[in-house]
Amino acid sequence: MSIEIGKKETPLEILACQVQFIKIQERDKVPSEHLKIRCPCLKLVRWIDAFRCLYCGIFYCRTCAEKHFGQTVEEYKAINTQ
Repeated sequence: MSIEIGKKETPLEILACQVQFIKIQERDKVPSEHLKIRCPCLKLVRWIDAFRCLYCGIFYCRTCAEKHFGQTVEEYKAINTQ
């Protein structure tokens, strides 16, 4: 399996590449606080800064997450902190 996420099209293929990338980092003994996720836009983000969709399971950078979820983080906070 390749980890060339930019060539993947289905959510399952993208998620499989993300999981494989994490496993490679774990194999290489990368400390968990330094693990990276590759967003479908190809940007690398620290896993603790990534946003994961509860439905498709894909990890996103903030910009792509806001597009995927249909609202900005600020909009979400405004709605959910009342």
